[in-house]
Amino acid sequence: MTIVFGIVMAVAMLATVVLPLFGQGVGHSLTRTTTGDVSNNDGHNPAVIPTFPPPDTNFDNISFDNRYFHPTGLFTIAQPEGWQALSPTIRPDEVQVSLSNSQNLSVLQASVTKPDNPVTTAADLDAFFSEDLLNTSWATYNSWEETGRNILDDRIVIDFAVQTRGQNFIARQVSWVDEAGVIDSVRVITPENAAPLLQFLAETVPPTLETNDFFLASPFEWRSYADDAASHVIRYPNSWTVTDSAPGRPASISGDDVALRVESEADVAISDPDAAAGWVTSLRGGVNVLSVEPVTRGGVDGFSVAYSFTDVDGEPFSGLAVLLNGPDDQLHVADLRFPGGDVNLNEVDGDSEYSDLANVMETFTILPEAAE
Repeated sequence: MTIVFGIVMAVAMLATVVLPLFGQGVGHSLTRTTTGDVSNNDGHNPAVIPTFPPPDTNFDNISFDNRYFHPTGLFTIAQPEGWQALSPTIRPDEVQVSLSNSQNLSVLQASVTKPDNPVTTAADLDAFFSEDLLNTSWATYNSWEETGRNILDDRIVIDFAVQTRGQNFIARQVSWVDEAGVIDSVRVITPENAAPLLQFLAETVPPTLETNDFFLASPFEWRSYADDAASHVIRYPNSWTVTDSAPGRPASISGDDVALRVESEADVAISDPDAAAGWVTSLRGGVNVLSVEPVTRGGVDGFSVAYSFTDVDGEPFSGLAVLLNGPDDQLHVADLRFPGGDVNLNEVDGDSEYSDLANVMETFTILPEAAE
């Protein structure tokens, strides 16, 4: 399995979606003024609208070996061979990506949304996808119409007919509420003559969307640094910057007078709190360990070591090192350092000025496939 990182997860199985493409349902339509025209240069004769490619009905050659990893780290999804990731969307309440295939003119859209109010039932989910919300979601198309809506157990399936640049497309959206209360959605868009492809993708792709619920306690808009070779990941504020990284090598992330280093060491294991404290004090002279707490991340155990030290100029600094004993016989390390003396990040609360730093370190974990 190859993970494709944006700009390994266990698949949450959903029941197969098998519906007629356009069943009976509430219809909504909206026609907008197009931003361009479909006329020739003289403005009188209609331009020739390109025809769609012949639809493919043999899907055996579509490989799902790759997974797309959203740059926020909030979800992954299977990336079929031939579908390329476009620029992801990152907002405080929603993250999204579109995967586009230029050969068959199809698009896969995957999103994770944090609703303003709790959505717990199928009726709540049905109400969430209002006409206004759907209208916004189709803003880049000239017109759209809802042609069918069905509630299947804990999911809602919505069919559409849409038009853009004089061409007609069909679409199906499958949405459900994650155990953590966020809304997961996969929308498939294909030319109107490619209904078998639409149904195949709508059945195959939604079960592969995996939300990383472990990260949902941190802000949606935070970014992530994930190293597939080293098998670990951490999230950080979007104002921070990755200044140095390479697969399997130490990575440096900085911002707001903070320095974060993420790395792994082969054939090293930390067995107890004393060993964890000793590992940290070996980094430099004059380190004072403030506390050591056991942690479990991604199914593996380790320790969180808060410490303080003084730099060469005599300025006080504090730090937190999270040490995870990976099943790959590697010690996975995230080491955060910041100005200020004797700040114990193992003990800060949500109102502390250091709470964001503690939250960053709470997100350090190994990639799920490494924990299997």
